Amino acid sequence: MPRALLYLRQSDTDGAGERSLSLDSQAAVLYADASREGWTVVGELRDADLKGYDETRPGLRSLYAACREGSVDLVCFWKLDRLARSLRLQENVLHELSRLGVEVYSNQDPHLATPLFRQVLGAMNEELTRIIAANVRRATKERRRRGLWHGPPPFGYRKAASGALEEADEADLLRHLWRQRAAAYRSATSSSSSTSAGFPPPAAAPGPGKRSPISFAIGLTWAKSSWVMRSSPARTRRWSPPISGSASSSRARGHGARARSR
Repeated sequence: MPRALLYLRQSDTDGAGERSLSLDSQAAVLYADASREGWTVVGELRDADLKGYDETRPGLRSLYAACREGSVDLVCFWKLDRLARSLRLQENVLHELSRLGVEVYSNQDPHLATPLFRQVLGAMNEELTRIIAANVRRATKERRRRGLWHGPPPFGYRKAASGALEEADEADLLRHLWRQRAAAYRSATSSSSSTSAGFPPPAAAPGPGKRSPISFAIGLTWAKSSWVMRSSPARTRRWSPPISGSASSSRARGHGARARSR
């Protein structure tokens, strides 16, 4: 009985796929196919919020590893573009799987064994990716022209029904943090100062390698901070980093002088 490994991918989700049904629907179709064909499903790999032309996808790397271990006879995916949206990457992946003696199955593409059909389909998928990217760039440019925000709103703001940004409950905290940063406070000092000023302490970071909202806000660059302060001129003014009269400025001038002397 062939051992089947399911590969699932979706480009745009909420970051982990919890609120998306695409990955689950792909899995449901492939599990039904495996049950009908008598395959033993040994596992499934999910790449959520990752592009088909990305060669470093964790799921794709795990797929290679499982096939090289000899624990897989068949790799199943819902459609060829779930595996790759680059013709070169597609052929590289399929060549490597063939070299390892692993077959492939697509629910939507029954003629993958025919190189001409497969490569034409791969070229069409790659071109469709370019068309989608061009459409997104055009829409993003128009949103900027209209003053609408594209993407998740920054900390301290939320997206209104019109698409523009409006202040959220954390806006006052954000201003307080920028004032502390402008005064050349260290991050730790800013955090304790925020707590003493009546702002609640930041929640625990959501996971390994993640940062709390306040920690992220403190670490933002001055370029973004200036934009955030400009976005609400009625309630606050634009802040600029201290240029002189601070220890940090003196250190910066010292580093610059040493660099020029070298």
